[in-house]
Amino acid sequence: WRAAGAEFLGTLLFVYLGCGSVKYIAGMLGPGMTAARLVAIALGHGLAIAFLAGATGAISGGHLNPAVTLAFVVAGKETLLRAGLYVGAQ
Repeated sequence: WRAAGAEFLGTLLFVYLGCGSVKYIAGMLGPGMTAARLVAIALGHGLAIAFLAGATGAISGGHLNPAVTLAFVVAGKETLLRAGLYVGAQ
């Protein structure tokens, strides 16, 4: 349960931080989407996933994405039961 909880919290924070970066950069800085703003949004998402995957990696593997969890199942690195818990948490 601890690993599924880490996946839940990590995914929740990733979505929150990602949406927050879009809201701040696209919404609060005024109209017009420039290349610099798109890069800033991408950096916000990239830094968030890097930090959160590192923070949850020792507990759950830091998947934070059902597609990554599925890839681990296909590769034989994760059991179906654990993957089901992870996907449900994510």
